[in-house]
Amino acid sequence: MLKSSPTIPTELVDHILGFLHSDRDYDTLETCSGIFPQVIDRHLYSQITVFEDKPETISNEYKGTYVVDPDDLSFILLRHPHIANYVRLIRIVISKKFPFRAGSFQVKVSSILPTLSRIESIALCASDLHSWYLVDLKLCTAVQSSIRLPSIKEVDISNIDNFPLNVFRDCKNLRRLILLCQLCRFTGKAVDEFPCLLSLGIEIQSDMAIMTRIVSSCTLHTLSLSMTGPMDLPRCRTLIEACSATLVNLELDHSFWGELSPFLFN
Repeated sequence: MLKSSPTIPTELVDHILGFLHSDRDYDTLETCSGIFPQVIDRHLYSQITVFEDKPETISNEYKGTYVVDPDDLSFILLRHPHIANYVRLIRIVISKKFPFRAGSFQVKVSSILPTLSRIESIALCASDLHSWYLVDLKLCTAVQSSIRLPSIKEVDISNIDNFPLNVFRDCKNLRRLILLCQLCRFTGKAVDEFPCLLSLGIEIQSDMAIMTRIVSSCTLHTLSLSMTGPMDLPRCRTLIEACSATLVNLELDHSFWGELSPFLFN
């Protein structure tokens, strides 16, 4: 364990603790926070996840972030407001409850988001298929405001249907977008104002015309497609062709590779 000493330059301590952050060793960083709080905070809170219902086992997609209780985070930010300047990525994982009742979690998170003015990546995910219409209105407003921050470069909306794509109008610095939703809402008037993306991940939807128009206006380097069956591939051929001039990586998320060969080669 490192001990506080005036003979150790802060830059060196920061460099050493940076290895813990690179290894996603948040337990050790949390332990060290009492000794080097000013140095630790920048590493510990740079990438955070808040759960509405924290699972017993954290999946791999969230292990790369520091999982913190929203009540604890709210208290920490109240006592140490400078920590808000260190947060670069936040993942919000909501749950679908029946009968539906928007809990204090969503209200609490909606009050935290406005303080995070320097985030570069925001994700709103649901543990089960959810609807944007059922998300607490305050959280909806806070998420939309965060997405429109000049600092935002990445957005991930997963498992939430009816998400309004007009939110992305004038997001000039947005470069990576993940939309794993079965249904999105969009008006054609906003297509021309959609950000010039470099990376797009989507779930194949019933109507791909709007997505094709969006892709045509971008310079995509990476396109990730989540498919539910082999019949999805022919339906997105036009989409792939629309970005073929700039595309470097095409990723297909599927569990039926053996069934795809007739569609890949015909």
